[in-house]
Amino acid sequence: MSLLSVVPAGQLTTEVAIPTIADGVTEPEEAVRIQLFGFEEPPVGPIFTGRAEDGS
Repeated sequence: MSLLSVVPAGQLTTEVAIPTIADGVTEPEEAVRIQLFGFEEPPVGPIFTGRAEDGS
């Protein structure tokens, strides 16, 4: 899955929302991996990892 978010010039942060759905199924902890892409050299940035939390 790809998700696009823009960090405007002069800004250091942006918010990224990853949509999820409640399916009523008990599942193990789920992980997310995000890698930044840009137009400079090199075009890819660091990889960030995290976990999906229960939003209820």
